[in-house]
Amino acid sequence: MRRHLAILLPVTVLATSLTVAIATSSVQAVGGTGVYGGWSLASGSSSSGDFNLGTNVNGFQVPAATWTSSASNVSFPTGASTWLGPTTPFGAYFGSSQNRAYMNQGLAPGSAPSVITYTFDTVTPSGTWGFTLGDIDADRVRIDAQDSLGNAVPTGGWYESSFNYCSVSPKPSGCPAGTHTDQPTWDPVTQTLTGNGSDTSG
Repeated sequence: MRRHLAILLPVTVLATSLTVAIATSSVQAVGGTGVYGGWSLASGSSSSGDFNLGTNVNGFQVPAATWTSSASNVSFPTGASTWLGPTTPFGAYFGSSQNRAYMNQGLAPGSAPSVITYTFDTVTPSGTWGFTLGDIDADRVRIDAQDSLGNAVPTGGWYESSFNYCSVSPKPSGCPAGTHTDQPTWDPVTQTLTGNGSDTSG
């Protein structure tokens, strides 16, 4: 029984990176007490690996999922200078992501769209986990999903909110000085998150 989550950067993408963080928390333990997942590379690979949320965290197995990416470059920054603070919507629910590694991926070879696919080992539980996409400013991201039988799952209703992690306090050290208010816009019909077109911060 597997559920697939695919994240697609369409051909009209203008910038070169996407960041992803995934966290889980029990329904009784929200309010900043969640657990952030961790990524690992498969032996000898730079474009596939495992995603872990710990041992049996809220129904997730170990590993929780495998992932593959068509991007030319996939990296895992430490979260020391770029993170979601406790006053961001995601951080307020799951906790700060400071010093928690996240996934960063660029375009596919030839500046083509890149696709990252997560294949979960079990049907994902409801109400206990979430994911956030970062640095969506000069980018567009489409989110597609399938159930365990391979049927398409509508993702238009998955969206909660957009925010700028450089506009809150405490502000990550990776954010430049000044005011940062730009935010991407979600289209539930096309299941696409679109930035405002300028390569900015947050």
